[in-house]
Amino acid sequence: MPPGNTSCSPETTTCYVFTYDGRLVREYLNNATQRDFLYAGSQRIGVSEKIGAAFRLHYFITDHLGSTRSFIDSTGLVKATYNYYPFGGTRTSTVTTDTKHRYTGKELDDEDIQQYYYGARYLNGATQCFNSVDPLAAKYPGWSPYCYALANPVRNLDRKGKNPVAAFAILYSLYSLVFYPNTAAAPSSADQPVERGRTTGDEVRSWAVDAGMVIGGAAAGRLGAGLATRIFGRAEVEADATAVTKFLQNAANKAEAQIGGKGGVAGTAKHEVFKDEVRAAKDAGLSSEVSYKGGELTGYGAEGSVRVDAVHGPKEKPTRVYELKTGGAKLTEKRLRDLEVHLPPGTPMQEIKPILGPPTPGTN
Repeated sequence: MPPGNTSCSPETTTCYVFTYDGRLVREYLNNATQRDFLYAGSQRIGVSEKIGAAFRLHYFITDHLGSTRSFIDSTGLVKATYNYYPFGGTRTSTVTTDTKHRYTGKELDDEDIQQYYYGARYLNGATQCFNSVDPLAAKYPGWSPYCYALANPVRNLDRKGKNPVAAFAILYSLYSLVFYPNTAAAPSSADQPVERGRTTGDEVRSWAVDAGMVIGGAAAGRLGAGLATRIFGRAEVEADATAVTKFLQNAANKAEAQIGGKGGVAGTAKHEVFKDEVRAAKDAGLSSEVSYKGGELTGYGAEGSVRVDAVHGPKEKPTRVYELKTGGAKLTEKRLRDLEVHLPPGTPMQEIKPILGPPTPGTN
């Protein structure tokens, strides 16, 4: 919450109050207007404005990127609507009461040239790129240092102007169900596991359609249906993935039983046993330790790439990828976002953890 007694000196035209993590929580304009921004977690959802004795409240209706699509008052009356080009330029708008917090929730500093302030630098919606070099450009060799969201603004976000991530904050539940269809636990937004019951493919497909409808009506619902079909494929492919999961689970169990122990040395040895099991299963369509970068297959261990422990299907377009986690290790949200950025688009991901006990039925 913003400090209640914060104020600006008489000579100050405008001042801002931020939280320690950079969220704007209060604005003072000409030392007369005060705006307090309301949040649900890290998502800005509303703004209260006090001008003299007058008070008014508005809410932001956003899409999966956090872009303001509608701006409504406390009675639900729509005061503004916005549609965007992929990189933030305003395509159409209808405005009675305006807001400068628009594309991905960022503040529009210049209406004419569509400049959005991202913290580390400005994004120009007209030129479709940042105005200055990425301060972390060395992290993304092969990409232009002016590029926004790895040139995929529908799929990725760059909230601070220097670190692109997958845009799954609002649809995180869908993300967990899609990429963890055969496990009882999925990572939460706080990097902590959250218990989930088993969910059938049909239920997840329905969820994807519903999520699309929430974001943007019937057209987006059809997009959600396409997404679900694209991710899960035909029923036989899904059944095949289940068989592969069982095989890899047994491989992980074998590594645990053979090596045992805890710590980094034991973990490395378990990964070696797991790798040998995967390589031995040539007729299962599996590959071990495959690297990806920017959505494409790359050389093993290439700089800036991510490496997964097992891949099912063609390496260039996997049916599913798997990560072995031993001991207390788990797939964190950060790791999931890194994978989402670098794996081929739409690639399902799954965690495999050793479970001591009898082999999983249905595998050798």
